[in-house]
Amino acid sequence: MNSSNDESPDTIVAEHDDHPPKPKSSGKSRVKSRSKMPLPVKAGVGGVVLVGGFLILVALIRGESSGEEKFENLKMDVAGTRADLLLIEERLTQFEGFEERLKRLDEGGDVLRENLEGLNGYETRMDALEQRINQFSSQVELQMVAFSERLENKLEESEAAVEAAEQQAQLARDEARRAASAQAEAERLAARSTSQSQTSTRPVSPARPPFSISGVEFRGGRNFLSIASGPVNSLGDVKLLGERDSEGEWQLVNIGSSSAEFYYRGRSVTVPLP
Repeated sequence: MNSSNDESPDTIVAEHDDHPPKPKSSGKSRVKSRSKMPLPVKAGVGGVVLVGGFLILVALIRGESSGEEKFENLKMDVAGTRADLLLIEERLTQFEGFEERLKRLDEGGDVLRENLEGLNGYETRMDALEQRINQFSSQVELQMVAFSERLENKLEESEAAVEAAEQQAQLARDEARRAASAQAEAERLAARSTSQSQTSTRPVSPARPPFSISGVEFRGGRNFLSIASGPVNSLGDVKLLGERDSEGEWQLVNIGSSSAEFYYRGRSVTVPLP
């Protein structure tokens, strides 16, 4: 048996052109990839290795009869078988990588679905928020309309109050002018009466108005005398006489605290108040 027959089958290297050499890889990666091989694949690989070893052993025992050429062919077949096994192992490793990628893609799809569900929740919340904003805007608009109406009413009331105050002030000014005029007229009449009394040779009895005075009433910022020409049986028999008003020939000039001054036939007459 020659030296070529003494070589161990474990040291056979594939040199056949149909099986390209496998790229070098670390021992850790090979052990890791083999540990992840499915059990049926591991059993198949072990069976192929055992068969190859058995064939090599048979070839060694029958080497004298088979010849060196057959042994070389057997070595090449075994090397090719080992190369095929390595190629299968590599493909299985790639397949496991594909499975890992698919698993990550599935996990990414789950995350994507969760994100989409979260986005749907955000959309629902945004719709609810938009509805609340629209409702709040409607309420604010109604409140603004009501406030504008109240403000307009207040302005109208204020304008009416100012106008009434101006009217009252105008009436007071008119009343003051009338009082001043009446006072001046009374003074003139008093001076005229004094001059007439001084030139008169005989006394003249004081005149009396042809009506009775029952009191003084204050209405609309003015004083009035309550007078009656005859007996008083009802309110219709009472008449109000204001300053500058006349009853017959008697014109009321001024109403004092205890007396009233009249202008009668060119002279001033003072009548006591009840």
